[in-house]
Amino acid sequence: MINFYLNSDKLKAISATASAKKIRVNRIYDLDFPNEFLSEPDADKLNVKLTEAMLNIIRAGDIKTHSAGFVIDDSKISFREMILPQGKPLQLAPIIKSELFNDPRQAERNTVDYVEIERDINEDHQNRVMVTYLENSIIDNIKKCGKDVSINITSLDIQQNALSKLVWFMRDMLPENFMLVDYHITYATTYLFLKHKHEFSMTKSIFSVPSEGFANETAFFINDFSVQISDALSFFMSRYEGVHFDTVYLTGSTFLLEPCISHIAGLLNTNIQILPKPDSVEGVALHEFNDFSGLIGSLIRR
Repeated sequence: MINFYLNSDKLKAISATASAKKIRVNRIYDLDFPNEFLSEPDADKLNVKLTEAMLNIIRAGDIKTHSAGFVIDDSKISFREMILPQGKPLQLAPIIKSELFNDPRQAERNTVDYVEIERDINEDHQNRVMVTYLENSIIDNIKKCGKDVSINITSLDIQQNALSKLVWFMRDMLPENFMLVDYHITYATTYLFLKHKHEFSMTKSIFSVPSEGFANETAFFINDFSVQISDALSFFMSRYEGVHFDTVYLTGSTFLLEPCISHIAGLLNTNIQILPKPDSVEGVALHEFNDFSGLIGSLIRR
């Protein structure tokens, strides 16, 4: 099995086997890939570049599979909480689209998906869900790129959903309520998890990078990153009164964050840790696990 991950800076891939209780990572791939694919999904030159990059990964790993999954990570992807009746996805999709879009033509141009957060929340047996959507052209072009390298894209995940599945997979080793920061050098997405379920998330740009040997730049990053975490903590605590959590986990490019963690924790007076790697995920070290956490989560089926 191989799954791909795309954001505005990187194309990553993971070759692995997965079961309900164990994930074995065989090989990981990481390519610098600056792009505007989600902003310009119809640009032929971007399709060609993505196809070439996917083909390079397939050739490098001598990969023989004919199917793959895909994870998209981008701050432009919107999320919205909704209360919906219980039903199958095909039944709920028209209801979701009617809430999201005023223009029927815009509704037709987008595909919606959702994750259940809480079931049977009222006497009408409705569910609370987190909804997202993508333009069909983005999905079609990813599938076309897969076809061009003789791979059928069988599943498409959003980074937030993939991480949510990973947290649920790890729930026995995590507190019920906590904050998770997914750091990717130019941006970070901050999540609130309540009872191991994704409750809310926000993404903000980061304009500095921790640099070994450049004390001023690292100090600026520590302050910038600490403010972002502090703002998220304040927002979550004001929005969810009565909810208490005392741990902030870090994932993503944790190898860059590790030298700064004690300073950030000291500024915020908060317990900050790198998201631990479960023993049931084999074949990667701690930082690799976090650098590919979304891709590992995409291997899990719930």
